[in-house]
Amino acid sequence: PIENIADLIHAFELRLTIECDAAAVAALRRRDEDMDVIIAAHNAFEEGMSDEAFGDLDLDFHIAVAQASQNSMYASTMSMLHKQIVFGMRLIGQFATTATQTRLEVVRVEHAPIVDAIAAKEPLLAYEAMFNHLTLSRRRLLGFDAVLDWKRSGPTVLINKMGGPDS
Repeated sequence: PIENIADLIHAFELRLTIECDAAAVAALRRRDEDMDVIIAAHNAFEEGMSDEAFGDLDLDFHIAVAQASQNSMYASTMSMLHKQIVFGMRLIGQFATTATQTRLEVVRVEHAPIVDAIAAKEPLLAYEAMFNHLTLSRRRLLGFDAVLDWKRSGPTVLINKMGGPDS
């Protein structure tokens, strides 16, 4: 469980590893019905809501992306991590310091390139868009940049000329 700032930094480190690849794989494997779910989760950010609902809505979007990868391990991991991240947000008082409507708009703007890249079946763009979103989210939450010891330059999935993963 997340009990301090170091734990929160470690959780984001893990999310950056998992979610960026999940977005890239989703761009390769997503079906039309997956895009419908991703778009619906993205559009839900247009509605006003409470702080508690914000966390659930954000989870819905990230899980929709993970499920579009057709790899159930991504979605399962996201469900487990999200509860810890929300707990960490509450622990450091993030919900009390940022207006919910402002947060909704910022996150919606950051999610848009993820949606567009997955819809266009562009795995590298999906990876980069998710990396950008999570990096900015971490900065907002912590109030500073947490420097990674190492950063992957792209998804771990090899892309062949047909746009599918190589085995």
